[in-house]
Amino acid sequence: WIDALCINQADLEERSRQVQYMKLIYSEATEVISWIGNASHDSTQALRLLRETSIHRSSRDKYRPFDTAFWTQRRERREMLDNLFNRPYWRRVWIIQEVAVASKVRIICGTDEISWDQLANARRAYDEVHPMGVRNRNYSYVQEISNFRHRTQIRDPMNLLFAISKTQEALSTDPRDKIFALLGLCYDGPALVPLPNYNRPLEDVM
Repeated sequence: WIDALCINQADLEERSRQVQYMKLIYSEATEVISWIGNASHDSTQALRLLRETSIHRSSRDKYRPFDTAFWTQRRERREMLDNLFNRPYWRRVWIIQEVAVASKVRIICGTDEISWDQLANARRAYDEVHPMGVRNRNYSYVQEISNFRHRTQIRDPMNLLFAISKTQEALSTDPRDKIFALLGLCYDGPALVPLPNYNRPLEDVM
C-alpha cells in the first residue's frame, strides 16, 4: 500500500475518507518502508556510519572508533550526516504517525537501507558524544519522531495540543494536515476532530 498511489490526492472526498484509515494501515503493516530519496555522493557512507555506530552502542564498546573525536574532529563525517538529515523527508508531518505506530520501519535511500531502530540507536550515541553547540538543528526532528514512536510503544497517552506543539515546524502541503496527521496519535483526536474533512476551511478545522 503506497499512499501517494492508493489515494487520489485530487479527490477531497476520498482523501477525507482515507485519512481515517492511516493509523490502522500503518499499525497493521508487517513492515513500513520509508523512501527518503535518491542516493547522494555521501549517503551510502552516512548510512554505513549510522549502522556501525548502532552496533557499537548496542555492544557497549565505548563507541570505538565512534568516540568524541570521531564525531567532532572529522568534518567530513559530520557533513555527510548533516546532508542526510537535511533532507525534507524528516520534516514531513505525515511520517510521524507512519513511524510511530509501525511495528517495523525500514529507511531506504537509493539502494541503501537502515532500520529505524538502528537509526534511533545511532542518534542516541550521537547525542551522548556530540557537543550541544554544534548539533545540527535537523537532528531534533529525528529525535522528536523517535519520541512519538517511544510514547506510542509504551502506550503513554498524549493530547492533540501537546502533539501540535511538538510538531510546529513540520512540513505539509495542506495546512490542515498539521492537524489531521496527528489525530491517530492522540487520545482526544477523535473527540476534537471526529471526521477529517478537506472540504472544510482551515479556520473551521481549528
